Amino acid sequence: MKVCVIGAGKAGGEAAREAARGGSEVVLVDAASAPAPDWRAWPDLIFEGRRRAVASRPSPLPPEVVCSLGARVVSLTGGWAATAGGGGFGADAFVLASGSSFEPFAFEGRGRHGVNVLDSPGAYAGLGRDLASAERVVVAGEGVRGMQVAERAASGGRRVTMLLSFWQHAAPGRLAAQVLFDAAERKGVSVRAGRLDRALGARGLEAVLTGGEVLPSDVLAVVPRRMPRPVPSPAAVGPGGGVLVGPEMRTTVPGVFSAGGCAELEWGPSRATLEDEQGPSGRIAGANAGGADVRISESRRFGCAVFGLSWTRMGAGVAAARAAGLEVGTVGVRRDERSSCAIVYDRRKGTALGVETVEEEAHAEPVLVALGGLATLRSLAYCSALGSSDISLVSEAARLGLERWSRS
Repeated sequence: MKVCVIGAGKAGGEAAREAARGGSEVVLVDAASAPAPDWRAWPDLIFEGRRRAVASRPSPLPPEVVCSLGARVVSLTGGWAATAGGGGFGADAFVLASGSSFEPFAFEGRGRHGVNVLDSPGAYAGLGRDLASAERVVVAGEGVRGMQVAERAASGGRRVTMLLSFWQHAAPGRLAAQVLFDAAERKGVSVRAGRLDRALGARGLEAVLTGGEVLPSDVLAVVPRRMPRPVPSPAAVGPGGGVLVGPEMRTTVPGVFSAGGCAELEWGPSRATLEDEQGPSGRIAGANAGGADVRISESRRFGCAVFGLSWTRMGAGVAAARAAGLEVGTVGVRRDERSSCAIVYDRRKGTALGVETVEEEAHAEPVLVALGGLATLRSLAYCSALGSSDISLVSEAARLGLERWSRS
């Protein structure tokens, strides 16, 4: 079996390793001359610069994987991946792992000194240099990366305003948002909804215009949305622009799989790419391209560390559950200013559909919850594996939900 993996990022690297482990002959193709650092680690470049960029590069591939870097694949059809130079690669199976790119973020004043559009590792390192002499900072754009950037920008006593324009994936629930944004305030970050309209200043940046309001600012950091960047092929594309895949990472074309930021799940909310699940999706795509038959869990999991807290979400949210035609109930507890748990459940069956927790990062324990019809409010309420001798956040919320469900 010959497998061609297109894209040498996290998803592509994992796919190549897994296919080679299964005994396939593997070639890994990428337009870049060297793999770039994982973009999710780019906020660490703000103050650590190139040293962190080198440290975050992907680990070496096994020697049995043949790498062809500097070769840009322009199309995939009929078992042939054509490259820009007129050559190409033939294989029995293909894995599309070409990743994602940044959506253009246009606004007046983008070129002013002090304005940083964070669309490359160099832009993050440049922001770190600008912050050295800044007192007032505005962070605008996407929520998750924006919070991580704002947290770092606030170090040293800087005053930071975050203009939250959109979330790459689902926004935090009401309880989680309260805990996260309260933690941001304690760190010196004021979070508010808003759209960036213009960067103002006679020479360099002096202020930011948002919704008719002027915010004085020495530095502006803009976090754009990442969009799928699939290789042109006959495979069907979803509403978010990614290659549609099922739980086996199969596309609509036989023998073609996809993973990572260019792949979009055929179930769940639109724009639900696998950007934040590059490793698992890449391993599954690589294994199945080599002839295996494994599936990714339908219980989506997301985790983020920010403001000293660990924010974790597993399973379906309210909107996704209602879109699936379920009668949904919600229950939540906020134990203190640094922790909360919310559970989405099926009101007819008492089945847990989704769990979202926020806990102190130093004390957070993994939420080992089997969802997708396997966990009930009762099982979560009395599951000793969820915490220590003290009742866990999940169990506490589940007990409250069980009481409500039993009365309904």
